[in-house]
Amino acid sequence: MWVYRLWTAWQLDRAFFMFRKTAVGDKARGQTAEALRAYITSTASPEYQDILVPTYDFGAKRPVMDHGYLASTFRDNFELVKCDGLVRVEHDGRTIVDAAGHSHYTDIVVLANGFATQDLLTPMIVRGRGSKSLQEQWQSMGGSEAYMGCVIIDRIGDATADTLRSVSVHGFPNLFLLTGPNTLPTGNSTLHGIECSVIYITRLLKGAWAALAVDGVIIEPDASEQATYNEKLQQDMQQLVYSSAVSTWYINKETGKNTLIWPGTQFSFWWSRCVSAIRWQAWGIAT
Repeated sequence: MWVYRLWTAWQLDRAFFMFRKTAVGDKARGQTAEALRAYITSTASPEYQDILVPTYDFGAKRPVMDHGYLASTFRDNFELVKCDGLVRVEHDGRTIVDAAGHSHYTDIVVLANGFATQDLLTPMIVRGRGSKSLQEQWQSMGGSEAYMGCVIIDRIGDATADTLRSVSVHGFPNLFLLTGPNTLPTGNSTLHGIECSVIYITRLLKGAWAALAVDGVIIEPDASEQATYNEKLQQDMQQLVYSSAVSTWYINKETGKNTLIWPGTQFSFWWSRCVSAIRWQAWGIAT
């Protein structure tokens, strides 16, 4: 099973080059898009192909798998409607009215509104130093960010160990996240990313405890280190197919900042969390 897992991970990671904005990546995306376009046009009713065939680059949005949905467009009781939104459901519970005023009689109504992916931890309110909430901090940053995707701080300047010892809380000490900002893989396993984050957090806590050998350890990354880490991360993101010009739940619509995707292979994520030495100079550790 271990060998099979490695083989599966390698197969998924091998396709990462397709998401890069390189000559090889552009060609691979074009070929994939053409193959998928041919599949859609040969499987779905011509009546709906102008709605179903994407007009954006392959990978810019999350691909949707077909489990018989496209073929069902030929059925008499199928109608695909592109509308600006749902206005109301009538009293019979089966008739919906869209924004254009058209009524549609249905057997089942599924309200698939998606997730508030740009509002991580909502509706919980996490407050740090000075009662500043995590949501307020992220809003001031143009979108959520963290150091190594799992630890958050308040960007209020450099913090020395003496400063940490003199106050009870600095920023958001000892706050660890799984599936935090910029930890989601491109075309790979989110569960594996969670495992890597757990290992990294465990390594971090073990090292911090070993350094002081006392209970009640306070640990948080340096503000400048977090800023440098995220600046590099966003620079790497520019080399990928993701674009603020295409509406996607990866990107903060107000600022264009990709707050969710890890801009590398899953192998590089694993290596940075589970193998590479922790940069202890980036951390403030105190009691």
